[in-house]
Amino acid sequence: MAADRPADIILRNGRVATMDQARTFASALAIRAGRIVAVGSDGAVDAALGPRTRVIDLRGRTVTPGFGDAHV
Repeated sequence: MAADRPADIILRNGRVATMDQARTFASALAIRAGRIVAVGSDGAVDAALGPRTRVIDLRGRTVTPGFGDAHV
């Protein structure tokens, strides 16, 4: 992640389900312009931190991918 383009939001201190084949978990993720741009440890994702980045402490809670479809 380029330092000149920091994340809009960082979620950290949690359990982030990566949904890879090994079913691993990360502790943080960074989002920029509505897209996930980094997933990993709190320290690794902190590289995406900027002066206006909103940081959300998950306090150990789990993040899982989701898909919402509003077609009725």
